[in-house]
Amino acid sequence: MIDYYALKSEQYEFLIRMYREWEAHRNLSQLPNFAFSVPLALYHQRSLEGKSTEEADLLLQEALLHFPALLRPLLDKCNIKPDKDVLSHEFFGPAADASHPEMLRQLIALYIGRCHGVWKEPAVITWMENNVQTVMRRVDRNDPLAQQLREKRECRYRGTPRNVLRHILMSEIQNATAALPRDVANTSFMSFDPLPPVDNIATYRRPPRKPRAEENYGPLSMFFRSLMPNYTAEDVANANREADEAAGAAGGLQAQPELRQGFSGVINALRELMFQVELVAPPVENAGGDEEAVVDDDDDDNEWDDN
Repeated sequence: MIDYYALKSEQYEFLIRMYREWEAHRNLSQLPNFAFSVPLALYHQRSLEGKSTEEADLLLQEALLHFPALLRPLLDKCNIKPDKDVLSHEFFGPAADASHPEMLRQLIALYIGRCHGVWKEPAVITWMENNVQTVMRRVDRNDPLAQQLREKRECRYRGTPRNVLRHILMSEIQNATAALPRDVANTSFMSFDPLPPVDNIATYRRPPRKPRAEENYGPLSMFFRSLMPNYTAEDVANANREADEAAGAAGGLQAQPELRQGFSGVINALRELMFQVELVAPPVENAGGDEEAVVDDDDDDNEWDDN
């Protein structure tokens, strides 16, 4: 995604610098997104500076030799029909897609679904067309680089890491999710957290709550609890009985059952009183509509005259 946002925001120098600094220990050129996005960023940068695009041409040709199965799906996504030479050439035909492992096809589908829009400019299409013609000539001359990249492509990309599958699922790119393995596609998961790490650690655990039966309800708490819809007098009586037994076993003071019964009676009376309270609707003026008497303006004038 870094290369996509760098191209969309026209931060070409940032992407080129990142590629040059990380390529030695990260092998970014082995990923289809960097293999194609970096030459495109270099092409735009050199075009803005008015310099030669030879370095960008070589990088794009190497990307096409490394991932030939990306060309035709990318052109189809951009609604561009390739010429007859490309369609008939074996290097960019169906055999190229068969030589790509499953993981690599998933990465290619992910890149095309996300970044195809940056390749739609007419100048970019012309630049790619010229380099595709050069690649076909190099393949026809049996360029040893093409064979070397093919061998690397076939021996690498064995098995898709779990974090890559998670990224594909969260991207919600149709072509990429359609290329997922069947066991992953048929797995049920949360949409906000698909395929979480197997060795994840829960950093928070809810502390266990004490059972409410151990609490000794006071009069005030019993009153507020009685207002809850799930209130039952039996639960409170059982809780208080257990609390009294625990206090007696520990040598504490025995509760007074008569006092508790008195509080229970007061609470029940208050509940009945609250249920019997009815709100009186405020009086509505002119409730009878037009049939009500209307004050005559002439009578008002006469009263003022008398005064």
